[in-house]
Amino acid sequence: IEQEPGLKEAVTQDEKHEKLFEIASLLENKHRHASTHAAGVIVAPGELTDYIPLYKQSDDDTITTQYDMSCVEQVGMLKVDFLGLRNLSVIDDTLEILKKKRNIDLDIDNIPPDDEKTFELFGNGYTVGVFQFESEGMQENLKKLKPDRIDDLIAMNALYRPGPMENIDSYIDRKHGQEEIEYMHPDLEPILKDTYGIIVYQEQVMKIGSEIAGFSLGKADLMRRAMGKKKEKILRQMEKEFVDGAVENGVSEETAREIYALIFKFARYGFNKSHAAAYAILAYKIGYLKAHYPVEFMAANLTSEIENSDRVAILSEELDNLDSGILPPDVNKSDVVFTPEEGMVRYGLNAIKNVGSNAAADMVRAVEEEGPFEDFVDFVAELDFSTVNRKALESIIVAGATDSMHGNRSQKFEIIELAMKYGRKIQEEKATNQMSLFGSPDNSGENQDIMPKPQLPDICEWPTVDKLSQEKELLGMYLSGHPLEKYEEEIKELSNYDFDKTFYECNKARIKLGGMLKSVSTKFDKKDRKFAFVTLESIKGSVKGIAFSSVYEKYQDLIVEDNIVFIEGRIDCKSKNKSGIVLIDKVEPLKGLMKKKAKRVHVSFNISQYNNANMQKLKEIAQDNSGNCELVFHISDDNGNAKKVRSKSLQVSHNKHFIQAIKKNCGYNKVWVETC
Repeated sequence: IEQEPGLKEAVTQDEKHEKLFEIASLLENKHRHASTHAAGVIVAPGELTDYIPLYKQSDDDTITTQYDMSCVEQVGMLKVDFLGLRNLSVIDDTLEILKKKRNIDLDIDNIPPDDEKTFELFGNGYTVGVFQFESEGMQENLKKLKPDRIDDLIAMNALYRPGPMENIDSYIDRKHGQEEIEYMHPDLEPILKDTYGIIVYQEQVMKIGSEIAGFSLGKADLMRRAMGKKKEKILRQMEKEFVDGAVENGVSEETAREIYALIFKFARYGFNKSHAAAYAILAYKIGYLKAHYPVEFMAANLTSEIENSDRVAILSEELDNLDSGILPPDVNKSDVVFTPEEGMVRYGLNAIKNVGSNAAADMVRAVEEEGPFEDFVDFVAELDFSTVNRKALESIIVAGATDSMHGNRSQKFEIIELAMKYGRKIQEEKATNQMSLFGSPDNSGENQDIMPKPQLPDICEWPTVDKLSQEKELLGMYLSGHPLEKYEEEIKELSNYDFDKTFYECNKARIKLGGMLKSVSTKFDKKDRKFAFVTLESIKGSVKGIAFSSVYEKYQDLIVEDNIVFIEGRIDCKSKNKSGIVLIDKVEPLKGLMKKKAKRVHVSFNISQYNNANMQKLKEIAQDNSGNCELVFHISDDNGNAKKVRSKSLQVSHNKHFIQAIKKNCGYNKVWVETC
């Protein structure tokens, strides 16, 4: 309440609000529900009710324990995690698509373990959609690691955890010979050789306990478990036993204590190799499919996320990295799910919000039986209205799935009700005619009430901004266009960052960039002042930024999701492992900014390649586009001499029409706008 002035005012509004906030304050920070482990299963020697208290979830009647996982183990129950992975279904679906569409019968369990193209995909960080390897940090590490063997993937899977993560740079540098590999004791070399002298796996901890201290593997595992759970009493006892055993095996006491301290530091967060290997091999199989059959793989992956529009948008963006793309939904071409089509992926009808799988299936059926359709009313007349309702029809129109039919979106939207009424009438008449063949009472032979086919109304299309906004709401992305298209020239001219370099290469540099605020998340700092994390989507990519409290307070009216803005700030990237962030200090509306900032238009040309006709044409274009910008010529000759000349008689505009015209006349890389 103290953080939000609006809430503070609401509390004192009346007695009812005061009571509401009094109750809310009592509930604050309390457990709000019983959590369920997604894969945890409890195994008991008899009826569960004889051993532990149970609880039935109210939403789906799932039976869970009232004990948390620690208590379950303490009372002697066996807790097993049976992990169901969506990625396994993606693999199966990809193989099915390959068989159906390309007659390729691939045995995924017998692919080469050293496939160059697959490791190249990992090394380029193109791992969106690849199990365990798709986070931004992981992608950056893979680009530096350049894995060339399964063991590298296994190690990276284990290292990318809190704790071992600090060893990632050393692992990479040692792999590439940029850091010396060292061992505290010669006996550690055979244990740690495969991981370049770095403890990566829990099995290595156990092996060290066995080889250095003479522990049995069972006892070594007890040591590992004690370290992981930080059981101080057991750890002190284990340390003495470890050191004593190591000394007996010829290791100095000092070195033994150093080794114990090293494995203790690791074991708190360690990962077991058997687990990492299973994950990495699965990831390798997925990477193989993505590298060799990207379109089929991405179609299957998109289908697996069909109900998650945010993931659909992320996976669709990844298609650009694979020299592919996503085709918009089209009832005449789309299937229920995402499908490969001529090297791209066609958007599935079921992925459109408000279009259920049954409605999508009926639309596909109608096209297969009677289509493709050029007329929207004819299409509607073939649908089953017990499955396809008005909301579904509205959604396919707004999403652009009927754009291949006659008319614009607003016309088809306007005629939905009449089209459905006409469709019902047509279907009733068909049913009546069919009945008359079998002795229907209606023997008149005439249709008493024939409804004329509705025609598209004479109305204009929706404004582009509204059309695109509605499209994004239903698809999770823009497909028929983008709000930034009209600002493309301004963004190119005003921005100083074009995504060719990483933030790490530009650390501390000042950045200027225009785009759309894709997401805005507000938080409170330690002084209860509001600040914001943002994602700015530009022409060639997106960046993450933060507007601290003073900046947010100044520009909060502009820092709103979907606003098109121009930001300035400083790049902050503390390490190679992180993608970095923009510390924003200025935000302006992008609309009208070029007019405000444009100062000079520069034109460069070689005098020997530019004749009088060209000069006259240039002068005419400039005279037809007068404005407030100076016109500056950069004139060079064949001897390498160059001079800069400012026109005294001409001042020109910065508008797109003029810039495009002058570029066409002089060359697209010979013209630029200078801003202040």
